[in-house]
Amino acid sequence: MDFFNSEFAQQQLSGNREILYRLLTKFIDEYQNAESEIKEMIEKHNFTSAHMLIHTLKGVSGNLGLEQLHDFCKHTESLARDKRLQPCDVNELTSLIAETTKHLNQFMNEAVSDKPLVNTTQKPTVDSKTKLLEFLSKNQFIPFDKLEHLLATLTAEETDIQQLRESIQILDYEKALGIIEKI
Repeated sequence: MDFFNSEFAQQQLSGNREILYRLLTKFIDEYQNAESEIKEMIEKHNFTSAHMLIHTLKGVSGNLGLEQLHDFCKHTESLARDKRLQPCDVNELTSLIAETTKHLNQFMNEAVSDKPLVNTTQKPTVDSKTKLLEFLSKNQFIPFDKLEHLLATLTAEETDIQQLRESIQILDYEKALGIIEKI
C-alpha cells in the first residue's frame, strides 16, 4: 500500500495536474497541525470533534490516493466515535500524516524539477507583476505552468516569490495581493 497513489489521484481529477498540486498543497496546510488539534480534543474529552476531524481526513485522503493514511483513518475513526482513541493512536496518525506530507512534497518537487527552466534573462512579453495582479484581483485560477512562468520572470526577492507561490497555491489571493503589491 502506497503513501501516495499519484495515478489514482490524477484519475480522480481527470488528469488535471494543476488542481492536484493545489489540493495537495491545501491538504498539507490543513493537516500539518492535526496532532495538536486532536490531542487537545481528547484532553477536553471532545471525541465528537476528533471523530469529525478524522472522518474528514479519511475522506480527503481517500479521494487524493493517500492510501496508508486513509486505511489508518478508517481504524481510528471508529476509535474516536467510541471514545476509545488513545494518545498512541494520535501519535501514529500524526506520524502517518508527516510521512505522507513528505511523499507529497517530494512528488510536487519532482514535478517542478521535470519542467524545463524558463530563461529569466529574456524580457517577458507581458509584465509578470501586472499579469499576476490581474489574475489575483479577479480571483482567477492560475494554471500551475503559467504560475511558475510568471514567478520565474518576476523581479523580486526569492523569499517574496516563495511566499507568493505558497499563498497562491493555498488560494489565499488576498495575502498574495498584499505580497505582490509590496514587490
